[in-house]
Amino acid sequence: MASYRIDSIDISLEEKIVTGLIVSTDYISIAGAMIRPHLFQSQFSQYLSRWCLDFHAQYQKAPGKHIQDIFDGHVRTGKLEPATADLIEKFLTRLSSEYEQGEAVNPEYLKAQTEQYFSERRAVDLSQTLKLAIEQKLPPEEIDRLLEEHAQTRVDGKADFATAFQTSTDLMAQKIKIPRPIINPWLSEKSLNMVYSSRGIGKTWFALILAVSITRENYKDISIGSWYVKNPCSVLYIDGEMGKWILQKRIRQIAEPLGPESKRFPLITFSTPDYSEQSREAVNIMRKEWQERIYAWLAKNRSIKLMVLDNLAALGAGREENSNQEASLFNSWLIRIRALGVAVLE
Repeated sequence: MASYRIDSIDISLEEKIVTGLIVSTDYISIAGAMIRPHLFQSQFSQYLSRWCLDFHAQYQKAPGKHIQDIFDGHVRTGKLEPATADLIEKFLTRLSSEYEQGEAVNPEYLKAQTEQYFSERRAVDLSQTLKLAIEQKLPPEEIDRLLEEHAQTRVDGKADFATAFQTSTDLMAQKIKIPRPIINPWLSEKSLNMVYSSRGIGKTWFALILAVSITRENYKDISIGSWYVKNPCSVLYIDGEMGKWILQKRIRQIAEPLGPESKRFPLITFSTPDYSEQSREAVNIMRKEWQERIYAWLAKNRSIKLMVLDNLAALGAGREENSNQEASLFNSWLIRIRALGVAVLE
């Protein structure tokens, strides 16, 4: 297949990898675990790889000719930018004319190329992450943590299985870093937390007060009852139903007596009602596509140590309360988020 360049980026190897994901079940089965869509340089590779991985997870095979149906579905719902859609269409047209199902794909050889590619891309991603951390003047311990997290993860995204086993004696002798407390005594990094109450009690107010307090310049002077902010951090607040104008009003009310926002640790907001209105794309964190988007964003913004999901009913509209499959996928996603060092409040 002829390769081409986008904005001076050579994506010929990306094309080979994406082609393998589309046409070869053998390749996607042995190499799928090492694919990290957000590390691809081109947006069209990111989209196609996500679709292939989702299809394989559901049907245990490569999508093949079904990739065109998946693409058409996303075009109809307006989920793709015109420029990206055009690149994908051209790629799929050439793919269908030059390849038969599974032809010219050597799974083992392409897997070796894929491993090398993502090793290089992870190195670039780490470099960019560290550069951003230095620019944001993160403390040395935060930078050390980023390096440790990178060192503990192989290119396929999995820790070495054999080294995970240890005796209780070794475990007790090991120096283990305790997750830093964000709000003393109950909210710490990497923790998963759920706020529960009857409707109308004030769960949103509670979550916003926490998020605003954590991200204030004078956090040391702030207490929430008997709780206090121990270690400030950047917070991602994903709003599922208020909308920007209500979110703005409430944050103003809370922040006014608490002082200015920290320059190092800001409160980042994402209003799904406003995003959906502008993009005509519904946000649903129960869908793998949205889980991957949020995960990729957090992976690139490592100063975020707390993500607030307000609330699951609105952000996961249409989910089945008793669906074991949905619950399992969602819990697996939360565990991946925690592996980034991010606590979750839902």
